[in-house]
Amino acid sequence: MVSLQAASFQSFDQKAKDGQALTVVFLGGSLTWGANASDPGRTSYRALTGKWLTQTYPKAHFTFVDAAIGGTGAQLGVQRLERDVMKYHPDLMFLDFSLNDDLYKTSDATLGAYESIVRQMLAADCPVLIMITAARSYVEEKDLSKMVRRTAHLELAGYYHLPVGDVVQVMQQKYRAGELDLNEIWPPYRYDNTHPSDAGYQIYFETAKAAYLSAAAGKDTPVLPEKWLTNDSYRYVKRFVISKMLPGGSQIEVVKPETSAVAFDFVMSRWLDDMVRLANNKRTGRAQYEITGEAPKLVCQFRGSSVLLFGESTLKCGKYKVLIDGVAVDREFDAGKLGKACNGNAHMVKPVIEGLSEDTLHTMEIIPDFAPGEAQEIRIESICLGGSKPVELTVVK
Repeated sequence: MVSLQAASFQSFDQKAKDGQALTVVFLGGSLTWGANASDPGRTSYRALTGKWLTQTYPKAHFTFVDAAIGGTGAQLGVQRLERDVMKYHPDLMFLDFSLNDDLYKTSDATLGAYESIVRQMLAADCPVLIMITAARSYVEEKDLSKMVRRTAHLELAGYYHLPVGDVVQVMQQKYRAGELDLNEIWPPYRYDNTHPSDAGYQIYFETAKAAYLSAAAGKDTPVLPEKWLTNDSYRYVKRFVISKMLPGGSQIEVVKPETSAVAFDFVMSRWLDDMVRLANNKRTGRAQYEITGEAPKLVCQFRGSSVLLFGESTLKCGKYKVLIDGVAVDREFDAGKLGKACNGNAHMVKPVIEGLSEDTLHTMEIIPDFAPGEAQEIRIESICLGGSKPVELTVVK
């Protein structure tokens, strides 16, 4: 077991006291971004934590990175590390995918992806503070043992000697002591029992602060064991940006992401540089489309055990089929599902398959399945692969 003294919270604390330039990254979903906060840039737990660090260490020069996309989990998070986290050379990370990956369920894929995030950050000399955020139902839950993912993430934190901001436990203790009004934290008129009010984000922040102070005082010194705790299905990850890999003469269109969305964390121009558009039309105006014929399909060959598609969901997006080695994957693939549910632009994140043989060169076909006579599209930025062995991908057409 290798002790990462350089990546310790005590080291971060000392660097901040010395007035060094430090970067703090917040990676997670909508609760990290601050959905339902009156002003996410000021009253989210993320913003409150940044303000407190700035006040606590007045000599330090902080850069705070918001790397949170609502409705996403660890399987995408691990694929976003290189572009949205590592390029900033972070000195500290707050990590929160426990709720989005479902506290009541676990899977090898989500646990492996989450552990991969932790290991990659520790290997990069960046200590990680794990956040376990709370929805209203979690605070009301009488049996914490039912939250098997919470248990798994607490075990992971213990294995790597990481601090945990366990909001579920903190809120439960306050609630049972009569110190917490759930209708204040999750106002009934909002019809949203997941994203809290400013009062809830204040408790999130206080929980994160307490975990950080405990670690900075020397309770938690991160270690990086050689052996993985859960599974190494995401030991190797790679996000293959398709627009950069199209073969010569390809008829597939390359476009930029939209610069508007239903929420700021859903603005995909923040998270995508460009993407391929599989469409049966060309755009002739702001909301005008001319149907041009059958949409092209995307074909690639790859090695890896898991596949995830990352792109953009718009009101014009339609359904598609995915074939692996000529066999249709038995899942619903609707690129417009989230965009239509939100009535605007959003992200398209779709786990395709897990558990493939890593020793086989697989062929994947992404085939549009559009409604007849309707101008539709599929917007894909990248094909994300994971595996216990090195992954590879080639676009055939």
